[in-house]
This record gives sequence, C-alpha cells and structure tokens, in this order.
Amino acid sequence: MSNRNAAAVQTLGLSGLLAAGLVLAWTSLKVPWICPLRALTGVPCPLCGMTTGTVAFLRGDLSGSLAAAPLSIAVVPATVAGIAIAVWNFIKGSKPRWASSRLRRAVVILLGLALIFSWMFQLHRFDLI
Repeated sequence: MSNRNAAAVQTLGLSGLLAAGLVLAWTSLKVPWICPLRALTGVPCPLCGMTTGTVAFLRGDLSGSLAAAPLSIAVVPATVAGIAIAVWNFIKGSKPRWASSRLRRAVVILLGLALIFSWMFQLHRFDLI
C-alpha cells in the first residue's frame, strides 16, 4: 500500500477509534442515545443502527449486525486496519501524505453511495418506503 493510500486508511481507522471512545463514554452514562433527526422528524438518518450493528458484529452476531445496519460490518475491519497503519507509521517514524485527488474523489463517491444505500435501508427498515 502506498504512503498516500495508507494515510486515507489511517484517518478512517483513527476516526473509528474516536467514535468507539465516544460511544463507550456515552453508554457509561447510562443515557439512551436518540438520533436527533429521528427524534425531531421520525425519519431515521443514514447512520441509525450503526452502534447497535457494530456491537452485534463485535459479539459475533453477524445477522443482528446486518439487520441493524449493513454498513456496520465494515466499521471494525476499517478501524483495525487504520490503527495498524497508524502504529506502523509511528514505529517507522514516517508521516503519511494524503492520497491523490483521484483516489480521494473515488473514496468520497463510494462513501456517498454507501450512505445513500444505508439511508434507503433504514427507511425501509422503519417502513417509511
């Protein structure tokens, strides 16, 4: 993997680690998480079910993970890969550069399509379409 591609994976992985820390902090407060969009409009956001799906995936419940949010099965591997690359770069003492504009564009398009798919899934899951 080139140094530029590694930077993208590292950033996604560290973002996943940050999200995991925030979820752990929030759940330790014993306060239920309510999606602001769903609370205000009754319409689920594209990421509704991601925490439930990721926790189910970590517990080995693949069907529960897919039922809550199909994209959740990508969260753990992406986070682990990103952290591994960050550690490797730290050990090597290198500072990764961001990917080429062509790769960045492809990543943005893929993430956009994934969010659209996720939102359609959530709207169907809550019987809104």
